[in-house]
This record gives sequence, structure tokens and C-alpha cells, in this order.
Amino acid sequence: MKNKKAILMPETLKIIIAVMCLLLLAYLSINLYGVFAGDRELEKVKNYANELEEIIEGIKEGESDELMILGLNDWAITGWPFDPGIFSGEKMPEECIRNKWNKCICFCGNWDSWDNSYSVERFNRGEYKNLCDEKGVCFDTSGFNKLIVDSNKDSKDNDNPISFKKSVVNVIVKLENNELRIWKND
Repeated sequence: MKNKKAILMPETLKIIIAVMCLLLLAYLSINLYGVFAGDRELEKVKNYANELEEIIEGIKEGESDELMILGLNDWAITGWPFDPGIFSGEKMPEECIRNKWNKCICFCGNWDSWDNSYSVERFNRGEYKNLCDEKGVCFDTSGFNKLIVDSNKDSKDNDNPISFKKSVVNVIVKLENNELRIWKND
């Protein structure tokens, strides 16, 4: 009679190898999905940035327009420069500097990683700019006398970026006295 352990050992080994292969396959599938999902998210952001840029390019003095943004989480719209009179030593995102834009709007990712406590020190250290450099889409708005991108409609500067915490956000764009104002309509 054959030894039962000798018969079961190769079968057990096959089962262990099969389970390990399935786990490896699941891990690779999840990572591959993450790559494609990240690409889709960035494409969505680029599309919204293009739509906003088209609205801005077409807006006439004294007019306003609206853009509805759906399903962007962990992103914010920022206006650059932030108020240089307050935030000395401020830097702009690399894309804006590289293209020699003196004003720009950026959609910046990883925004939820912040605790929403904006501060002069963070601006001076370039921490907000770094979010746009790491994961951002920017475009030129140099043709305007002043650019204000802020969650608060009545703000005088760019110190409170428009972040996306809800599934639907309406962004209002208004041009008055060659001053471009963009805010979130809650």
C-alpha cells in the first residue's frame, strides 16, 4: 500500500501554487485597473479645464456663465498668483512658469490631503503649488487685469480654492472691468 502522505503532498503543493497564482492575478488586475481609472480621471479633469477655458475665452465684458462639474473628488480649482501682496515669496505651478504665464488657472489634484487650514506659511513654503505640480492641469489667463478664483463670491483674492466635496459643483465665471472672477455657486 502506498503512503498517503506521499500522494497528498504533490496535490497540496498544486493547490498552494494555484492559490498564490490567483492572488497574484488579482493583485495585478487591481493595479492595472487603478492605472486606467487614474487615466480616466485625468482625462475628465482635462475636459473640464478645456470647457472652463472655452467659457473664459468666449465671455464678454459684463457677462457671466456657468459650468457644472460632476464627479470630481480630491481636486480643486486654483487661481495663480494667489494674492502676491499678502503671500510674499509665493511661487506659481511649474506649468505656468514654463509657459511664461503671469496669471493662470489650475485644476490641482490630491486636494483632500489638506486639512483646509490655509496659511501664509504654507503658501510661502510652496505647499499648495506642489499639489498642482504633482497632479495638475493649468491654462493661461494672462489677458485679464485681475484674476480671482475663490469659493467665496465676494472674495478679493485667491486664498480659498474651489474644492470639490460634493458630486455636483456649479462654477460661475464673470468678467467685469477686465477682472475675471470665478466662484462656486452653492
